Amino acid sequence: MIVRTSNPQEELLGSGSFGTVFRLQGLPIARKYIRLPQSGGGLPPEGIREIACLRRLRNYSPSDRRNCIDVLHIEISKTNIMLDLELMTGGTLGELLSETRLGPELVLSYSVQILRGLQFLHDVGITHRDLKPNNILLSSPNGLKIADFGLSHVISGCEPRTPLVCTLYYRPPELLRANVFLNKVRGLTYTSAIDNWSAGCILREMIVGLGPVFRPARTIYSSTTSSIEQLDAIIKKFYLSSGFINEKLATSFCNSTLKLPEITISPPLMNQILEVTQLLLIPNPEFRCAAGTALKTLEQLDST
Repeated sequence: MIVRTSNPQEELLGSGSFGTVFRLQGLPIARKYIRLPQSGGGLPPEGIREIACLRRLRNYSPSDRRNCIDVLHIEISKTNIMLDLELMTGGTLGELLSETRLGPELVLSYSVQILRGLQFLHDVGITHRDLKPNNILLSSPNGLKIADFGLSHVISGCEPRTPLVCTLYYRPPELLRANVFLNKVRGLTYTSAIDNWSAGCILREMIVGLGPVFRPARTIYSSTTSSIEQLDAIIKKFYLSSGFINEKLATSFCNSTLKLPEITISPPLMNQILEVTQLLLIPNPEFRCAAGTALKTLEQLDST
């Protein structure tokens, strides 16, 4: 979604599905525009969700929300929603991962910050629903904040929601199963455990890069990957010969407490973080490790 601006004080940073972001020259502010529908009908759902979540976060202390992006000002006009956000000058985690392999200390630091931010979101009742490297912003020297709340939702308990959330490569098996076999575009019950799966994918990606260890669909299928291909790729990563995926196999897998097979990678610190990702990537969401539990384990590593 592109929003044109004639303001010479605004420098384009990037654009995505839910808006376009500019840097205000001379100020530590990133200005995000979300275009309103020309046909009317009120605010778009992604705008409502983002505003609601950002306002909710402001109710808590800066220390509590230190790993989540901060909103400074919100303004709604006839043509768009304008959000002034704190500026993160280090780009996205996705950009960094595409350029370089990270050292173990930086992987640990980023992992702790991701899980700390995610635990905070879950503690205040927010499920992000689109956690991925491109939605994680970086600052110098090694700061990190979770951003982009256009798909986020304040969830109280287990209530029916659409399974069409989470970017495909970070989507957990319970949502993929619903996409493929339950023919559901809404009315699915799930919890914040979907974010924990996404976090496990991201942590593992920081360790193994873009190799075949756990980028399942990207290393097996083309860029036109579908939900069933993604589910098939995940099942194969658990060393299960999926063959032809049917609903029975998908259901059995999603109800299992299988762990990804262990791999050995150096240095040892990387292996210890990989062990945590095994717990975040349990197929059954009821047994999947919570962000706070994983965080405690990594904080112990960080203090040694």
